Amino acid sequence: MEDDFFDDSYESDDIFPPTGPYTYEIPLPDNEFPDPLQENVFLGSVHNNPYEQLLNESNEEAFFEHLKETEPILKDVVELLSRTYDIEISGDPIGNPDFFDRQDGPNSCAIATASMILRNIGYDFGEDFLADYFQQFGAYDPEFGTDSHSIADAINVLSELTNSDFNATEINHFTIDELKQILDSGDKILVGVDSHELYYDSDITLNEIRGIPDSGHAIQLIGIIRNGNDTSVVLNDPGIENGAGITVPLDRFLHSSDDFNYTAIRVA
Repeated sequence: MEDDFFDDSYESDDIFPPTGPYTYEIPLPDNEFPDPLQENVFLGSVHNNPYEQLLNESNEEAFFEHLKETEPILKDVVELLSRTYDIEISGDPIGNPDFFDRQDGPNSCAIATASMILRNIGYDFGEDFLADYFQQFGAYDPEFGTDSHSIADAINVLSELTNSDFNATEINHFTIDELKQILDSGDKILVGVDSHELYYDSDITLNEIRGIPDSGHAIQLIGIIRNGNDTSVVLNDPGIENGAGITVPLDRFLHSSDDFNYTAIRVA
């Protein structure tokens, strides 16, 4: 690894010491970026549907906007709602939208999502830094996207390189109960989806639109809400300009995750 990779332009008072050179004993692995035609790679997202149409599908957006105005403590709100209504909330769909960040590049959705998640737990590297790092790691190519199976390894090595206290685990074939448990623990979740299937209840996939097999999109799952017999997920989607706290029906979320074998990255 080049000695000047972690230069002064990437300093953060929370992570790096204010002065002195940075030397690291752990070399980056000599990985090659996978063939995007053969491997699962998160590319950019395709959205033709106006964001406003998504809001019309659920009344929960207005509900959470009201809660934000009152600045509630989440656990008190959840307890009150659970006692008063048949509502179950996992995660922090009220506070986590504040960490939303729009992706900088057309294919940097996974980088932007990782940046949001790390900032949420106290490590503000920024997307520019993470894009450089993931590219040197062999997990990201600006032209093709991010290798979904390298994300956890890249995050774990970054934690070692910066003497930080975060870790990532790849989860395959996740269940909703598993996602609820992770959210309730306070850990963060990156999920691979087909964004066309996520926002359009259709059998036409993002793969068919772009003509690239296994193309997909990375988002952060920030909450799961059961209201009576209806369950929705709340997402931070870096591919949408106003992508903070988007609510999507659970069945469409699961349908969009199926293409990637229900793969998620847990970050603690």
